[in-house]
Amino acid sequence: MDCAMRKLQVGVIGGYSDLKPKEEVKEIARRLGELIAREGWILVCGGEIDGGVVREAMKGAKEMNGTVVGILTYKDRMAPEVDIWVDVGGKYGLREYILAISCDVIIAIDGGSGTLNEITVAYQNKIPIIAIVRTGGWADKLANNYLDNRKKIKIVGVKSPEEAIQYIKENLLK
Repeated sequence: MDCAMRKLQVGVIGGYSDLKPKEEVKEIARRLGELIAREGWILVCGGEIDGGVVREAMKGAKEMNGTVVGILTYKDRMAPEVDIWVDVGGKYGLREYILAISCDVIIAIDGGSGTLNEITVAYQNKIPIIAIVRTGGWADKLANNYLDNRKKIKIVGVKSPEEAIQYIKENLLK
């Protein structure tokens, strides 16, 4: 992946607030946002006010003066941490598609059906996917697996935000 001339765009996807993520999972997301910002990378996410673990990643990024891009279904739901927004006019499948293809790499934490959609789009487009294990949802179910027999890309399972960042630096920034 040649990102030498621009900032890496890292998608953070995962369970929204209606999935009631655990506090320790929210802390993992916040730490991930901090680390993405510390690297000078751009965080790309759903960007909504009720974003659950994704909202925590946004907060972490903003605490480190990072840049957050929100791909939103409705701009009136935009979280205050969003710097740049893309309004897809209430179309959830479209939001998930645009989010996934806008990223150089996707990191999943927990996650429900929207997360699965984003993972599927990334997989079809051979966008690297990292899943933080022991966070629940699709991240746990898909870590260290392929989505189908075509084996386009393996979803890489990691144990922490730090390990996710290290994986990106060692394997994707060449």
